[in-house]
Amino acid sequence: MSTDGRRDERNRLLLALSRAEYERLLPSLEAFSIPAGRVLYQTRQAITSVYFPQRSVVSMLVAGDDGEWVEVRTVGNEGIVGLGVFLGERTVVTRTVARVPDHAMRMSAAAFRAALRGSEPLRRILFRYTQTVLGALSRAATCHRQHRLEARCAHCLLTTQDRVGADRFQLTQSSLAEMAGARRPSIALAAAELRRAGLIRYSRGRMTIVDRPGLETASCSCYGILSAEYERAFQTGPATAG
Repeated sequence: MSTDGRRDERNRLLLALSRAEYERLLPSLEAFSIPAGRVLYQTRQAITSVYFPQRSVVSMLVAGDDGEWVEVRTVGNEGIVGLGVFLGERTVVTRTVARVPDHAMRMSAAAFRAALRGSEPLRRILFRYTQTVLGALSRAATCHRQHRLEARCAHCLLTTQDRVGADRFQLTQSSLAEMAGARRPSIALAAAELRRAGLIRYSRGRMTIVDRPGLETASCSCYGILSAEYERAFQTGPATAG
């Protein structure tokens, strides 16, 4: 790592902090490997740790009336898993499961609360992040009603590629279906259409983005809008030394 400890840091929320603020958090952060399918929180479980994904992607799920789990949002290197701690919550309301394996930086909830009390810049960036998350949730509801499944599938793949930072990554069709708000047979047809168009390859749970510009064209407008909103949330934070 570089002298400020951020050469290998990929979490955009942490990178939006000044060097001084980041180094203040660093002693409380530890690298944590997250395999696919790892459950980080169960519903109504006490929040003992928060996570800052690096190249991993994590899903928040709620139980539907039929007993099936429904995804409400995903988190990657643009954010934090355990946002409820910032909002004053002690337990989680969602089941939280890793979709794309890699690692995250983990911090105990107690250390995170202490860091919040002592850092106005950290509170400020988390407030902007929370506003962006709420906007994204509102847009997701509209997206699922108005946009074709193929376009939503392209959106999810682009967002995952951004978070992972690679053209090839592990992602099951079941996970992609939940991310796009669809059933697996429907997402299989949507993914097949993208594959026939030469935009992606898929084999044995490994997704490869073949034509990024083409996938952007196939995506719904939500991808560009949400990417810009997260960019604005982090641009207003300090960029370098504090």
